[in-house]
Amino acid sequence: MATIGIVWCGGLISLITYFPPSKSLKNQLNFFFYFCWLPFTVSNYFKAILYGPGSAPKGWKPKFKEDEQFLQYCKVCEGFKPPRAHHCRKCKRCCLKMDHHCIWLSQCVGYRNQASFMYFLFGAVFGALHGTVHIIFFSYQQLWVRLTLQPKLVLAVMVSSGFGIGTVIAVGILLYSQLQIVLTNMTGIESWIVEKANWRLNEVLEKKNEEFNYPYDLGKSANFWQVFGRPDEKVNGFDFPVKEDCHKYSLSIEQLLQKKIKEERSVPFKCVKPYSGRKCPFLSYPKIAIFTPLLSDLLQIQEGDEITVTRGKRHWYYGYKNGNKTIRGFMPKTALKAVEEPKKEL
Repeated sequence: MATIGIVWCGGLISLITYFPPSKSLKNQLNFFFYFCWLPFTVSNYFKAILYGPGSAPKGWKPKFKEDEQFLQYCKVCEGFKPPRAHHCRKCKRCCLKMDHHCIWLSQCVGYRNQASFMYFLFGAVFGALHGTVHIIFFSYQQLWVRLTLQPKLVLAVMVSSGFGIGTVIAVGILLYSQLQIVLTNMTGIESWIVEKANWRLNEVLEKKNEEFNYPYDLGKSANFWQVFGRPDEKVNGFDFPVKEDCHKYSLSIEQLLQKKIKEERSVPFKCVKPYSGRKCPFLSYPKIAIFTPLLSDLLQIQEGDEITVTRGKRHWYYGYKNGNKTIRGFMPKTALKAVEEPKKEL
């Protein structure tokens, strides 16, 4: 938010200097729209925080008992997870239609705040673009035509253009990815589930070239208005409309199948070297420190801990220790020793 404020102030100085509202109606309109960007962006930022993603009450159960067989059970929340809901260990709750945990919001982005988050990104990108264009024009006029202001002020405004360009590029990429999520009605977590579902169909069931029928993609227009349109009784965070040829719990059933496969493929390990759980452990693990999965949870382990590994990436294993599935994270591969030969490459 500080970066957005710096860019906005730089753009405001540029506007007042070369496009004063008193000179023409066009300048007044330009000033009005520019002045709206900041309150629009800031208000939606705080709305996304205050609304939150929405969460399932502790001990939640579906309306019909026979539906429980299709849903995952959350031991932490002591209840079933609604369709499209996932437990966030940072928020400590099952978030509805969870996409990701946003470090800017200190909240998850999900069902209730997805629209506000999108408006915030839109305002940040196009507000910064509007301001940066005026700052560049200001810089050109001051440096190459005529210096009319204090050099220190001109330098400060010019520096703000760097913040503006960085905001447009970085937040613009995030806006584009989030727009794809809206148009496909597939969150980041769900895209990963679908990717594993396609692998299960092609490799485990040997149904080559067959793809998982994702149930919530109703077409770009319907998907868009499901997020930005008026509230719909069919979409309440616990229930979502699906394709006609799909079961109401198609995705939840697929998750249960994937969970079963993961448990079957898990491999027992023993910790032979302690790991503090800190990011980039250059002193204890210098060779792999730069490959630390910085955006993922890391697990502190002690020598002798019994580790169950469920997956892995370069130099790191992911799993849980001493049978406690609620505490999970990545650990260095060199800190572990297999109790038995791995069943498959992790």
